Amino acid sequence: MGEQLKKNYFMIVRIILMLSFGIGGYLKMDKATTGVSVLILLLIAFFIAAMSLLATNEKNPDYDNTRSDKSKNILGIASLLTGAGLFTAMMLVGGKSFILLGFYLIYEAFIFFKVPAFCFFLPLGLVFIDTPIGFLAHAGLERIASVLQGKPSNFETDLIFPIIEYASKVSGVAYNASPKSDVSLKVIADHARSLTFMIGDGILPSNLGRGYILRRVLRRAVRHGRLLGIDREFLGGAVDVVVSMYGDHYPEIREKQDYIKKVIHMEESSFLKTLKSGCDMLDVEITKLQEAGKTELAGDVAFKLSDTFGFPKELTAEILEEHGMTLDEKGFADALEVQRKMARDARDDKTGRPVIYNDRDLNAAALKVDEAAHAGKVVKLYPVADAQPVDSVSDGQDAAVILDVTAFHAEGGGQLGDIGVIKAPAGVMRVTKTKKLPDGVTYMAGTVEEGTIAVGDEVTYEVDTVRKSDIARNHTATHLLQAALRSVLGDHVNQAGSYVGPDRLHFDFSHFSPVTPEELAKVEKMVNGQILAAKAVTFEEVPIEEAKKRGAMAL
Repeated sequence: MGEQLKKNYFMIVRIILMLSFGIGGYLKMDKATTGVSVLILLLIAFFIAAMSLLATNEKNPDYDNTRSDKSKNILGIASLLTGAGLFTAMMLVGGKSFILLGFYLIYEAFIFFKVPAFCFFLPLGLVFIDTPIGFLAHAGLERIASVLQGKPSNFETDLIFPIIEYASKVSGVAYNASPKSDVSLKVIADHARSLTFMIGDGILPSNLGRGYILRRVLRRAVRHGRLLGIDREFLGGAVDVVVSMYGDHYPEIREKQDYIKKVIHMEESSFLKTLKSGCDMLDVEITKLQEAGKTELAGDVAFKLSDTFGFPKELTAEILEEHGMTLDEKGFADALEVQRKMARDARDDKTGRPVIYNDRDLNAAALKVDEAAHAGKVVKLYPVADAQPVDSVSDGQDAAVILDVTAFHAEGGGQLGDIGVIKAPAGVMRVTKTKKLPDGVTYMAGTVEEGTIAVGDEVTYEVDTVRKSDIARNHTATHLLQAALRSVLGDHVNQAGSYVGPDRLHFDFSHFSPVTPEELAKVEKMVNGQILAAKAVTFEEVPIEEAKKRGAMAL
């Protein structure tokens, strides 16, 4: 037994004795109850200490980080049995012996907060991993499976090893060839399984929340694939393996198998384009730091990798950590703020000229606006500030999209365009404005919030109908106001400009003098009277000359 372990063991005994007699005396437990409590707790202490020694590597008996997964599993099961014995003892002792539960909870708390005297087996890797509660909370099924199947680690059970075999086959690197390559194989297997279930549950890659976690998991798997020499897409095949293993018990992933693979393909192919160049550039920077005897990468360098080359900050930090280095977080944040300021200044367009998207190869006559429609097909995509089309856009990007059929009404005549949501098979776009190009083609602009949208995608969409109805009411009110002004002020009144939004309307008109309070009151009364009459509104399409004969006006 190592010296540090001895100190920990005797400290445990001292704390248990102090708690037993101190709290036992406070609760005025009788001597028999107190004695039994002390005996049970001493036995528990001896048992845990013995199991800790059993699982300790001889080369490093104190605070050992090299225990095998099998030893961890044995210790975890032993701890689970210890907890069960503790509760059984509580029932046997009876009376006020619920204090034993208190002891156990205090013990768990000490483990959680890493109080040294109670942490002689914490180096197993994770807080709580070897306590009864932690055993149940952290993949207990897999740990039991590894013991029952006689496997040295959870990764070699039939719950995950087939995915490792797939990664090994694709990379040409045998399992157990080296500790370093084994780590990469395990990461790929674990992450591929997680990705399959996450996307199957409806999560899409993004820069926020759970989508951000999904993206990081996928990118980490791709990077470990590259460490094994895989320079092409491979995660789609891993999905097939996961589905073959779990599809019978989780039929939803089998039903969505093609969808899951498509989402992964879009993200993986996009990331592969930046991974190689980013890793090569980072390797150069790491070499420079090593030659200079430094261990911190400048924040502006990391930001350049992220902003210019699309290399994720988190991946930079992970690679640096593998080399015993750190990232200058403050410097990165400062560089990010400078870039944001430049972007704000760039958006402040002094010329006021809008971007005219290049749609010369589109047949505008074949595109339809149907306000009853709910689905369409993506025929053109553009970065919102670039006139040239692209094949796809990803989350976080501001983009413009043209559909073959759209229900979104474009801005025009002072009336704001519709907003809403466009949902593609592997992405979601939040539409914040709808406008028309000079040739009359309607386009929707907004931000891709999740995943990726590509040309050719079949999409569904939802227009914000509440907002649309508010705008429609204000539009009708604009016509009522025009008619009332002409009635009160004279037929010379013409519209000179307007704003029609969901919250209000603004109407500019020509008149030779200010409107008096009396005239304004008459106009308000006429407009409100028409509104309160709640007359039905109908519409029909007729030739313009016939419309003029019926009294229609071109506003």
